[in-house]
Amino acid sequence: MSSFFYFDYAFGEAPGKCLWLRIYGKHRGEHDPDGMKTRFRILGRAKADDRQGTIVVRLAADPDDPAREMDDGFQVFIPDKGDDPMSLLFRTVEDEPKELANLGPMMKVE
Repeated sequence: MSSFFYFDYAFGEAPGKCLWLRIYGKHRGEHDPDGMKTRFRILGRAKADDRQGTIVVRLAADPDDPAREMDDGFQVFIPDKGDDPMSLLFRTVEDEPKELANLGPMMKVE
């Protein structure tokens, strides 16, 4: 699993370079162009488009207990370092998982 990469986010009000870092234990951190930091929890290993990688889920504050984090249903597939193509995939999970879609190419993968 890579320890660092970035990708160019092309959506929303704050497009630009998003940095991804491996942080302690079972977590990843994303730093958005506007300075916002988001934590993702590693769900486990997965295969997508014949590539091996890791699925993570975004964490958000629980509306009933802001000190507690909960999965918000936004998942990202991070391919193993060296796979081709090195691009992030994403999906939303509500009642059941949707198909993975391209989020963007990964750059400076370390």
